[in-house]
Amino acid sequence: RALCADLAAELADAPAHRTRHPLAAVDGWAAETMRAFVHHAVRGFLHADLYDALAEALSRAHGSFGLQVHCTLEPGVVALGCKGQPMGIAFSADQPLVLFGSEASALQVAVTASGRPLTTKLDLDETGEVVRV
Repeated sequence: RALCADLAAELADAPAHRTRHPLAAVDGWAAETMRAFVHHAVRGFLHADLYDALAEALSRAHGSFGLQVHCTLEPGVVALGCKGQPMGIAFSADQPLVLFGSEASALQVAVTASGRPLTTKLDLDETGEVVRV
């Protein structure tokens, strides 16, 4: 946050004789557009994770889909989200296994030694809910 604040202050203190900020030459972007881009890029780099990235993507997306997101920076983590369609997650404290899918029948797969499906289920809200597993 301090870096973003320092950068914003530096950009705001540009000499008055300049009509455009030097960074505004990038693809013809206006200075305010460039400031916003730099702010969000730095904030995203320093603070974002899979959950935030997927939540941001779903908040801006149009259509109907379910997504799973993985990243080498967070091994062993998956972020799941859906918009306009169901997404379910099944897990059990007794099994080192998590199932997820947009079809309810996909979570009914027999995975235990006794031939039963996983016992605990969570259905995501279709309005853009995100979960980190």
